[in-house]
Amino acid sequence: MGFTDRDKIKKTVIEIVAAVLDIPEADISEDMELDADLRIDSLALYEIVVEAEDRFSMRISNDEADGLNTVGEAIDFIAGRAGRG
Repeated sequence: MGFTDRDKIKKTVIEIVAAVLDIPEADISEDMELDADLRIDSLALYEIVVEAEDRFSMRISNDEADGLNTVGEAIDFIAGRAGRG
């Protein structure tokens, strides 16, 4: 997977998180923790996962979603999964 592919995934993940949380995309960075920094609760995480599954045509289990701690980890997870598809 090339640099450009990860950039596209990053842009889409940040778009999804910003839309669900109703905050500006510019306020989201890869090193932000989903719970501590962004205060994502279980309902918001569910909304983000469902939207990511739709946009990236993949299935993300609850355990996989619960194991993601930062925005960057979510991007890397999706990039890794997309690279195998």
